[in-house]
Amino acid sequence: IARFVQGVRSLPGRDGTLAENTVRKHCVAIQYVLDRAAPADARRNPDGAGMLPEALIIPKPGVVINDVEDVFTLPEISLLLDACHHARAPRKLPGVSAADWWRSLLQFIYNVGLRIETMLLLRHDWFYADDLGHWVRVPPRSAKKKRGRDYYVNRWAWEAIERIRTNRELVFPWGHTMHYLHARRRRLLAKSRIAEGRQYGFHALRKACLSQAARINPMAASMIAGHS
Repeated sequence: IARFVQGVRSLPGRDGTLAENTVRKHCVAIQYVLDRAAPADARRNPDGAGMLPEALIIPKPGVVINDVEDVFTLPEISLLLDACHHARAPRKLPGVSAADWWRSLLQFIYNVGLRIETMLLLRHDWFYADDLGHWVRVPPRSAKKKRGRDYYVNRWAWEAIERIRTNRELVFPWGHTMHYLHARRRRLLAKSRIAEGRQYGFHALRKACLSQAARINPMAASMIAGHS
């Protein structure tokens, strides 16, 4: 076990070796397996299969709370929206310009906090309204953790999709690859007045949503993110 943890720590990461939180994540996953291979215990480990003579504990690293840097500020989001007039794709979307498609996409992500993969799957028939306002119900097959849930759609996000609404089924149809979408996003960032070292991906918009929400209510921000 000690050699395993040491080996995981030596694996290459984004900036050098793997981050401590990533090492911890792998240790937790292996611990889950070892717990179920250990002897059964009616109180502590009812699912134990008894494949090991005793319970084994992996000494996992503690959680490291990192400062969040890759998150767009509100002025940067404004600069990105201003640069959308440079957009040239999607081209074949009747009644919707490429610039409006991008403005609506970015505005919706910031106000609702969805991941880009889910954004491209959004359908108009997923939306509904009640006394609190508008909502979008994302089914399990279209969510990262395969766990469906409802997201609140505030008036700015609703305005974003109404701006480009036609009689199509998908809210943000994209007839190209995900690779090309990121290439066009990078092109827009290059055209904007956002500093080169601050030209982040779509996830920085989601993080901006969660960061702003956390200033109002941390529990609500966790609920928006779908985090435990």
